Amino acid sequence: MASATSRQFLLIDGDDTLWENNIYFEQAIEAFIDFVGHSTMTREQVRAALDEVERMNVHVHGYGSAAFTKNLQQTYERLAERDVQPQDIEHVMQLGQRIAGQPLTLIPEVAETINYLAGRHDLMLVTKGHPEEQRLKIERSGLESLFTATRSSMRKPSIPTGRSPRSGSSTPLAPG
Repeated sequence: MASATSRQFLLIDGDDTLWENNIYFEQAIEAFIDFVGHSTMTREQVRAALDEVERMNVHVHGYGSAAFTKNLQQTYERLAERDVQPQDIEHVMQLGQRIAGQPLTLIPEVAETINYLAGRHDLMLVTKGHPEEQRLKIERSGLESLFTATRSSMRKPSIPTGRSPRSGSSTPLAPG
């Protein structure tokens, strides 16, 4: 165990740092683009339309699979080349909703690394997305007890000092 004077407070992201996450969104996007099957737009153009809806809505809905599902629905309603039927909306909604049910897969060597760091430093897990969705991921990861504190935000957290988190500066943050 590190001495109290050499311990640091480390902020660690969860999604795509500790466990896989983005791959499930990418799979849903590919299935969405297939479902849209637009006759005049390329796959890249449909993806760009979804990206634009996400950029417009991030300040309203935040991050996470529920926000993503709303963005899929809105994009579908904009791009559909046929009358939008309730079963079409239900299918689109299921594409987004199934993300939350995906198994949590730790990235290789994460458990060992976090165990090592927790013995030497105070760790704070900082995530973005719906707080309950993030809480369940943290719980399922099996790493929860290694963190001094966790913070989940619907919006991407900013660095209070305006400095890069890699600058070596430490910014005291309240747990919770």
